Amino acid sequence: MNTKIFSIILSAAALTGLSGCSDDYNPQEKGQGQLRTSTIGVEVDGAENIVTDKSSAGKNGDKPQSAPAIRAFSRASIVLDNFIVTVEQPNGREINRWTYATMPSLPTFEAGSYVVKVRSHEVEPAAWNAPYYEGEQPFTITAGTVTDVETVVCKLSNIRVSIKFTDELLKAVDDKDAVEAKITSVEGNHSLTFTPSETRSGYFEALADLSTLRLDFSASINGKTEKFTKLIDNVAKGQHRNITIGLTSNPTLPPEELGWITNDGRGITVDTEVIEDAPIETDYPWVEDNLDDSGRPGDEDFDDDDPDNPDNPDNPDNPDDPTLDPLKAITFETNGIDNNFDNVNDATQYPSDGSKPAAVIINSLNGMANLKVDIISESLNKEMLEGVGLSNSFDLAYPGNLADALSNSFHFPVGDEVIGSHSVTFDIAPFVPLLNIYPGELHKFRLTVTDQKGLERIIELKFQS
Repeated sequence: MNTKIFSIILSAAALTGLSGCSDDYNPQEKGQGQLRTSTIGVEVDGAENIVTDKSSAGKNGDKPQSAPAIRAFSRASIVLDNFIVTVEQPNGREINRWTYATMPSLPTFEAGSYVVKVRSHEVEPAAWNAPYYEGEQPFTITAGTVTDVETVVCKLSNIRVSIKFTDELLKAVDDKDAVEAKITSVEGNHSLTFTPSETRSGYFEALADLSTLRLDFSASINGKTEKFTKLIDNVAKGQHRNITIGLTSNPTLPPEELGWITNDGRGITVDTEVIEDAPIETDYPWVEDNLDDSGRPGDEDFDDDDPDNPDNPDNPDNPDDPTLDPLKAITFETNGIDNNFDNVNDATQYPSDGSKPAAVIINSLNGMANLKVDIISESLNKEMLEGVGLSNSFDLAYPGNLADALSNSFHFPVGDEVIGSHSVTFDIAPFVPLLNIYPGELHKFRLTVTDQKGLERIIELKFQS
């Protein structure tokens, strides 16, 4: 068994002089409150940042123009089920993560300030028809109260690019299939190649406040291969850059307005602007027409807490559906500890080599979403545990920077070993011998299990040293 963490905790306890009679510990100092997730409404704002950035003159030789604006368009209804919802502390530390459809109804948090963030999916560096939406809303948990959250407005947060080749240009090329315009995100070096037959928009991750796109054009015109490169600067997230590539015969335009080539006195021009009233285009399954996207998915016509709601897990009219009953959907077995969780286990009966298990097997019909652990102990308190790189509260599904210690030193399941699993073993045999450092104390390990349908059960493992 790995004893590194044991040694650290023993040393910390000796140095800090922590004991069962510590005067500093106050379990009610901050307290806990709950978040009512049914109020986390999500509104997807389809407005695009309209930017006209003409790199060539207009039809009559007009000067290049720039006219930033915001223009909304009619959007398709969006199904929010698979949107990712995270709760984070102001410093960015992730506390919980769910999909919108699987949020528990009343998750519990320590009192304090938080931010709920919502995004459509994990953003891709470069992809076709992949608009990425994100938004956030701060909230504060007050001890002993239930907190509501204001609507989270998700806006387009990557960069959309569309390319059109004019009919005049395509008539002049030798082979339409050999016409290419490659767009590359300079910051990320990710590319998409557009051809005349490509009608989709490309989407690029916004890696800087103002990004740069590079256009590499190639075509054979009148038997000659023509290539040029053009940079498109100051591209912000949420912008749709619509690029038109065509021919011009205006002899007064300077070379920098024509790309890099001329052919028979005609230059190839590149215009960058944004289409007005552009529809959402996506290959993602979360966009569908004629569906109401207000509120949580499936919540449009009834209240989750309404006892007459047939999908309410507490509805007595559904006693035989185990997936809707938390007592049946989440069950526990024990190994080496009392199967009555009200009883206290004798910590002195567990040897320091961890050979005697102190385990609870958690079974979940719907698959797990979160497995939160709270250590309630006067001596193994928050300050002491954080001082040695641990915490008195963590979620094994999303352990963050505690993953290595939890997995390698205590052999707890973390991350994908928990998320979606139907059976998880939580064995604290490596931890129990530490409790005997503080004779006479009662130590509790509170497990809060939430499944993929938002059902929740809480148990406590109690040990007396």
